[in-house]
Amino acid sequence: MVVKPRGRDGAPLQETTLSLHLEQPHEPGQNLLWCVTSELALARIERALGGPLRFAAPPEDTRAALEAVARSRVDTGAIDERFYVAAAGRWSAEVDAALHAECQEKFASAAEGLVPAPGLFAYCQLRATLKFERPLDRLADPLEFGGELVHSFGLKQFAQGDPRLQSVLIHAPYHDEPDEVWARGWIVELLGAPERARVIVASVAPGATLGDTVDDVLARLRPDARDHPDSELADMESLEIPVVDIALERELLELTGLALDNEGFAGEGFGRGAQTVMFRLDENGADLKSVFALGGCATRLRRFVVDRPFLVLMLQRDGDVPLLAAWIETPELLERAAKLRVRCPESWRPERRALDLEALADKLARQRPRELEVVDGLMPRGLVPVFAQASRALAIESLHFRDVEAVGESFRALADGDWRALERLTIAYSDLSRFFGDGEDPLGPYLAACEFPKLTSLTLVHGHVGDARGLFAALPDTLTILAVEVCRLACAPEMFAEVERFPSLARVYIEEEEFSDACLEALLDRVTSSLTHLWLRSRAITDRGARALARCAALRGLKLLDLSCTAITDDGVIALAEASQLAGLRRLNLPFRRVGDRGYAALEASPYITYWLPPRH
Repeated sequence: MVVKPRGRDGAPLQETTLSLHLEQPHEPGQNLLWCVTSELALARIERALGGPLRFAAPPEDTRAALEAVARSRVDTGAIDERFYVAAAGRWSAEVDAALHAECQEKFASAAEGLVPAPGLFAYCQLRATLKFERPLDRLADPLEFGGELVHSFGLKQFAQGDPRLQSVLIHAPYHDEPDEVWARGWIVELLGAPERARVIVASVAPGATLGDTVDDVLARLRPDARDHPDSELADMESLEIPVVDIALERELLELTGLALDNEGFAGEGFGRGAQTVMFRLDENGADLKSVFALGGCATRLRRFVVDRPFLVLMLQRDGDVPLLAAWIETPELLERAAKLRVRCPESWRPERRALDLEALADKLARQRPRELEVVDGLMPRGLVPVFAQASRALAIESLHFRDVEAVGESFRALADGDWRALERLTIAYSDLSRFFGDGEDPLGPYLAACEFPKLTSLTLVHGHVGDARGLFAALPDTLTILAVEVCRLACAPEMFAEVERFPSLARVYIEEEEFSDACLEALLDRVTSSLTHLWLRSRAITDRGARALARCAALRGLKLLDLSCTAITDDGVIALAEASQLAGLRRLNLPFRRVGDRGYAALEASPYITYWLPPRH
């Protein structure tokens, strides 16, 4: 008997199996899920019965399930009781009250799923959370998994010393390991604070059963991983993990409606039973809630991208005892990319928008997100003040402002909020009409009015910013990442006139066709040795700009220099090849078809630059 769990909408999940044990075999196209609540509850009922659970005439699937649970490799006695409440025996009003009181004390909620009814019962409720000290990035581009687009999170752009790197611990592979270790897949541990739980994400090949896969991954965890330099993401490496969104319930039909054969309990049984599992893994951390209730008579760069089947383990912090194991093979348990955006019903009209703003505000207060995505072109502008109001209580750290039609009007509403905790800001205009049209947005005053004193990352896409001077003057000293993609700026050296220095700037990406050599020189006068990555995409940058780069002493910490879309020639390349301060450069991207034999000869003879693209043919 195969019992499929039901999802949020009550429909069976055809591609997912929720098992009572870890010996469930892997099958192609099937997600496997197990939570320790089943074994904790069954262990309690066996204690109450005085021995293993026995039925008088069990069906084959019931017998096999109980045998598999009896062979369990999970030491339930090692699981810290702070994670769960469990009990079993004969139900009574006193037992019911005690369970509710214990759940209230531990979880600040009632004993959910417990059905008060005479007779035998077994119950377990488990809660475990992991919160990153600083959220990872919600990645803008959807990830393809199983032929569908899903949301993902991780780290793709980060500066040296980024504190978020401490939330990612790499157990495999390491650079000095042989090819066969790399071929076995990768294992990453996600850490939070306080360190009460740990989450393992492993992109590996499955074993014969879910337990075999779990054992293989646990055996490869390194207790001393933090001491190895390869345990941290390095420059140009990345981490991309799908957002896991599990919410399901499974009826325990193999344990209900059967007569017990245990001494003293013969003929009794369980009338109903269900197990629920809710688990979410995203850029903020992980949250697990599960209930089990029986009763009721009746130098290779590593790319950590989860785009194939993978295992998620949730363990308690002080040990390798699993709380949850999920083998995810299809997108059925992932958050589809289309679900993130809120679209307006077609029946809405400008004069009659039946939107419950108060309900939305209540939802924000309950969920307390650290990241907001305001899709201005897809929702009424009346939502913007709601986000501004919510910001006063939520300490928002990331604000993604997409499909913007009028920055001025929207930012005037946002200025009423409290953005002192904001670290990452993305402003993406609705389309290229702003870029090619005559309209300009004085973005600088809007940014200054909102007061972003902790801003570390600013990304502008498809905008026409008329007051570039005001824009850069409004940026705080905390800025580490600046990306200007397909934007029009009032390009002139004076755009940086009111900026004395960019003391923290580590990554700069500029794609603006009028960003000239003079503008580059003005920028280089204001950067410091904190700059590690510089992308320049403008045909207005010539050999003069390359010579300015070669002279800039502040570039001693530069790791990547991308000049692939510039107009530099062999003379500029030769100047770069002879620049001693570029000795630490790990990668130099050059314009295809513009570099000739003289430039390549200088690079090959350079004692400072050892790696460049495109390589000489």
